Amino acid sequence: MSLLSPHALTGWYVYRANERPEIAEPFTITTTLQGERIVRCERISANGQRLFHFTGIEAPSGKATYGFWQHRTKARYVVEAGTIRFERRSMEGAVKGELALNGALFYPLMRCFTGSILRAALKAGGQLRVIVPDMTVPEGSAHHLLPLESERSVTVHSIEDCAFLFGGGPYAPPATMWLDGDTLTRYTWHQPDGPLWDCTRALQSPLA
Repeated sequence: MSLLSPHALTGWYVYRANERPEIAEPFTITTTLQGERIVRCERISANGQRLFHFTGIEAPSGKATYGFWQHRTKARYVVEAGTIRFERRSMEGAVKGELALNGALFYPLMRCFTGSILRAALKAGGQLRVIVPDMTVPEGSAHHLLPLESERSVTVHSIEDCAFLFGGGPYAPPATMWLDGDTLTRYTWHQPDGPLWDCTRALQSPLA
């Protein structure tokens, strides 16, 4: 199952905390002559530091390979035939394993995948189990970028505006998300005891 919208080929997502730009997430989606879909993303801080790199390859056969790089830690996920094989390499060594999806979807957490995950949750009745690389812990932690299973929930906020409430994982309370087809165009989320996050899609670098 492809989690990518055919409408989103290139662009940026900019994250603002209390209206101040904090992070930009450029992405590019290309399709090869063999039908493979290749996704490349980065996360860049407001001062230009590259925080995170991501590459995903989805084959017509249904096999998908996703790579994550954060400083000195790398993780690779292969999703195929209802299973996930993963490997993480860091300064502490390598960790490998395999998991059965058992109906869950792998969610790479990049914003260009979020709209399709939201649609999949709606199709499933508003609840969806996902497996994500764990980014809730700092780099160097034992579970950093290893698989983490969690629930996502979706309810309609406004049919007219194509807005939804997206909960689960870090989103408590839920985030408000706006879609154009299967493409995320904006979301807002008030982090408990933290800032109001506002992430919007842009056609060019918001840090220029």
